[in-house]
Amino acid sequence: MATARLAPWLLLLVCVLSVLRTESVDVVNTIVTDAVKKGAVCLDGTPPAYALHKGVGDAANNWLIYLEGGGWCATEAECVFRTTKDVGSTKRWAVEKSSLIAMLSDQESENPYFYNWTRVYVRYCDGSSYVGDREKPYVVRYHDVDPGNNTTVYFRGARVFKAVMEDLLEKGLKHASNALLTGCSAGGLGALLQCDNFRSILPEKAKVKCAADAGFFIDGTDIYGGHMHRERFAQIVQTHESQKNLPKSCTSKMDASLCMLPQNFVADIKTPLFVVNSVYDTWQIENILMPVKKDQLAVHDEFASCGHDIENCTCDQVKLWRGFQSEFYQALAQLNSSSSNGMFINACASHCQTQKQETWFGTSTMPKLRDRPGVGEAVGEWFVNDAEMRRVDYRTKTPLVCEYNPEEPHWNNHYTFRGTNLFNPAYTLADEIKRKTSLIPRCPAEIPAYFQQPLLCIAGLC
Repeated sequence: MATARLAPWLLLLVCVLSVLRTESVDVVNTIVTDAVKKGAVCLDGTPPAYALHKGVGDAANNWLIYLEGGGWCATEAECVFRTTKDVGSTKRWAVEKSSLIAMLSDQESENPYFYNWTRVYVRYCDGSSYVGDREKPYVVRYHDVDPGNNTTVYFRGARVFKAVMEDLLEKGLKHASNALLTGCSAGGLGALLQCDNFRSILPEKAKVKCAADAGFFIDGTDIYGGHMHRERFAQIVQTHESQKNLPKSCTSKMDASLCMLPQNFVADIKTPLFVVNSVYDTWQIENILMPVKKDQLAVHDEFASCGHDIENCTCDQVKLWRGFQSEFYQALAQLNSSSSNGMFINACASHCQTQKQETWFGTSTMPKLRDRPGVGEAVGEWFVNDAEMRRVDYRTKTPLVCEYNPEEPHWNNHYTFRGTNLFNPAYTLADEIKRKTSLIPRCPAEIPAYFQQPLLCIAGLC
């Protein structure tokens, strides 16, 4: 009897584990010790690090360099805190390995376009998207409490990037036939900001391109009717003294703090560029659309349940979602219309789609996500075969379910299957999408078609 009662639960466990199962390769990290004498150090003064997995055969001279993300520290106090974390120090990476998955996988079935390339994962430890360069460090003195244990914080993101690239050039990057600089979130923004610099250090005959995943942060209007996030970007630029490494074409026209926002500088990037993003990027929804404003907590709290699930929204709140979506499309229109540039813009409630197998190239447990070219195919075809790839889902007005990990109950999963679905294996992805798209028929509104490219369909829903 007990065995019979357990059977459905065991079946469910197998299903859940199959969702999570992906192949990974564990790589010993390279610590760039020579970078210290160049002043190219992490926030805590440790040298930068990266994980390199050598390519195979003719593909060994093809390089994919992935910049890790992890937000920013906007104030000296925040940067001090980050010195105790992986995003501010490489102490842990000197003794532990990095696991490469999804876009960095060495499995052909999971990463068919880049699996046999030389793949590099650059650890993020500077808090500035790799563009800070402040000469004078910040010293925290503990005086009578602990006078011999001061903390020194460095702001050297641009030097870190340069030192890592110099080290990789000597490891074979200088002989690259093909090279792709990419990254996620703050790393994706770093790939945009450093794109043309990256092109300049490589052989002229090499094919060089850049791609940004979840790094196209927009200057969007928040739920209070302002642009509160501008203050944070201004703090980041000021604290790290990043202005000297931001695009001159932008800083010559506007305040440097606005030149960390891609819509204000992507038109001037000369190297072929690809943008992977969701119009419902979960980080941007939480931090740009609905940031916490201390003097308007009531407004934030009123919107919070809507921000976590559009099912809870009033029609006025739905307008805020759709307004943000519209602003995203307008910002994206600033990308140079050259046929060498590409984009894959969907409505997945996600952040960093190149770092998760189910959003990068799908899995057997997430069927039908690849009826049309998905993220992996889009980026691969654009780079390898120089295909014109501009896929934009501008008709879907609510977040779509594109990933599900029950072991990670964080913001990225607020739009995924409801908890009760864990107990109902018959409840499918298609069921959830149907539910989400039928939530707000009482709030009709059309999103302007800023792009006339073919419609992107996900899971058969257009």
